[in-house]
Amino acid sequence: MNLYYTHWYDKFDPVPNALTHDLRPEDKKSYIPERIFTKGDLHFILRLCSRKYNLVNSTDNPFIYQVSFRLSKRRWLQPFDGYVPDYVKEKILKNGLLVFTDGEGSDIADKEIKIKCEEAGIPLDKVVLLTQNIMIPENNIIPTFYYIATINNFLINMKDNVKAKETFFKFKKRKADKFLCFLSGRASVHKILMMNELFKNDLIKDNYVTFREPVPGSNGCEYLQSLIDPELLPHLPLEDHVWRDRDTDSGTGPLIMTMEALSQCKLMLHNDNPTDNRFNNRDLDGGADMAGIFSCILLKKPFILHGSTPRLKIIKKLGFKTFESIWCECYDSELDEYVKAKKIVDLVLMLRENQNLLEKTKDILEFNYNHFFKLDYNKKIVEYLDDALAKLT
Repeated sequence: MNLYYTHWYDKFDPVPNALTHDLRPEDKKSYIPERIFTKGDLHFILRLCSRKYNLVNSTDNPFIYQVSFRLSKRRWLQPFDGYVPDYVKEKILKNGLLVFTDGEGSDIADKEIKIKCEEAGIPLDKVVLLTQNIMIPENNIIPTFYYIATINNFLINMKDNVKAKETFFKFKKRKADKFLCFLSGRASVHKILMMNELFKNDLIKDNYVTFREPVPGSNGCEYLQSLIDPELLPHLPLEDHVWRDRDTDSGTGPLIMTMEALSQCKLMLHNDNPTDNRFNNRDLDGGADMAGIFSCILLKKPFILHGSTPRLKIIKKLGFKTFESIWCECYDSELDEYVKAKKIVDLVLMLRENQNLLEKTKDILEFNYNHFFKLDYNKKIVEYLDDALAKLT
């Protein structure tokens, strides 16, 4: 499989497609091959399927031209010809595939790509979309496949990084001495409401709880700060200083970092990020913000999933089981964020008083752990790319 790059620093060092080509000398250091070409989403997918690939600057043979892109308020962050220049378009029309990687999981990516490709004269059978949006429709306009970067990052670390393996197995063996793990992530309305409820019900002390205050000057900062109980903050370690700022290059990526906290606890209350205004509905993203859930699955810990929209459907669509047979999960469909927070805290309090219910989750936890390693979305992507390239020969 040939991956085509248009600009190269030297014969070994290509520049990722669609990046600006006049990087400052100090920036160039972060774009050396072992960083970009062993840590890109498509490259992880190929490596996890043991699929060999070549980085090439020639289009004599069938090739893939891959670009990562983001949408902001339904607009491309740069003109389309910045992603696919005219001279590249001509090569694609001859014997190439155009592969877009949408790591943000936008639910409008396929429609936007269709419009832009038709405007540029690129046939849609030459286009593939890889997205972290798991909730893609069955009749998508463009050949579309989901992937989960968080899982792929973990699997690559387990495959290549001895330190990551040692860290994971150490966390698996750790005895839980706390009940609840709650990592709040970026400040948002539903997370602040939940944090206040935990505080009011004395669930901060003796549990693993962190909090990230609103960023000063950010949109809605004053409103978010007005929601925080002023008595709460002195009791909390700030998340930035507790677990987020770690050395991600040593194998302790976001999933492993979450495991460090979770391994100390019996139950996780996992927060997903709210709808992001840059996208139509970021909450349909099923991969980027779910490191906590995958940590639970790998450490065989039960979880409660707290998001600003219903989220358990995403877990189920991936084939995992939730705990609806053991406790009520009606909180997930509650649209009032304040009511949802109260329902979840009531459930946490009930489980704290009836921890024997956690023992009943063992069969589900074992099933989810085994299912994690059976996910075949990477294989489906590689098989499709192989078939599509074969048709170009």
